[in-house]
Amino acid sequence: MSCIVLNRSLLCAWGVELVTEQGGQMLNQGLRVLRGRYMLELSQARASTHEIWLGTDQEDSGPVLLKLWAFSGTKPDHVQRALWDIELRHLFRIASSPEAESRLVVLHDAGIDPESHHFVMVMTSPGLSPLATLLAHREK
Repeated sequence: MSCIVLNRSLLCAWGVELVTEQGGQMLNQGLRVLRGRYMLELSQARASTHEIWLGTDQEDSGPVLLKLWAFSGTKPDHVQRALWDIELRHLFRIASSPEAESRLVVLHDAGIDPESHHFVMVMTSPGLSPLATLLAHREK
């Protein structure tokens, strides 16, 4: 099981398989998405519709949380795209709240990655740290 502390909340998930069920490229550590800007580092969770990964922003070397949905074919169908757009609108609305960037997980970037065949949402939060890192520093 792997855990992260996200905005002072503990999120844990059991190990995940790395093959998507709905098409798309196999997600694995080191894969770069959205024009190569974000590198997948540590898988956190997998559901039937999406995967959650800790990653690194290659432009500013900061930690990010990535949510990826696979799609089949060369581009997503209209229904998948509409559902993704609804979730994006909700995240944009939340991110526009006063002091959201200092208190919540907020949307940092989003797009469709045609190379891996995934919708990608990139989120940031103050205090995004793997639990193992926090525990290692606590013991010292």
